[in-house]
Amino acid sequence: MLKTGVELISLERVRQLEQKGYTNVHDSQYGRGALTNAAICYTTMAGSGDAIRKQIRDQNASPFGWPWEQQYWKPGVDDCSSSRIRELTIAGALIAAEIDRLQREGN
Repeated sequence: MLKTGVELISLERVRQLEQKGYTNVHDSQYGRGALTNAAICYTTMAGSGDAIRKQIRDQNASPFGWPWEQQYWKPGVDDCSSSRIRELTIAGALIAAEIDRLQREGN
């Protein structure tokens, strides 16, 4: 059975926490907007046409607005739906992390 978008995002956030070490303490080091900007980059990639996606991949560089080093930019390797779903899933988990960060900050 296919997982819903919410389930995919939740599983990705758990993966970020448990496997990548992107804990609340880790995420709290970022300034306002960093996690959101990363999510925007992934969302933009997911919504881009095949030619733009190819151009971004061929440049082997992170997109404008990416808040971290290029090595952390990991879009899908092709233009299929599964790559786009993966990018949206990562974006959703980054948004959840930013919401949590803002709540801890009290804003």
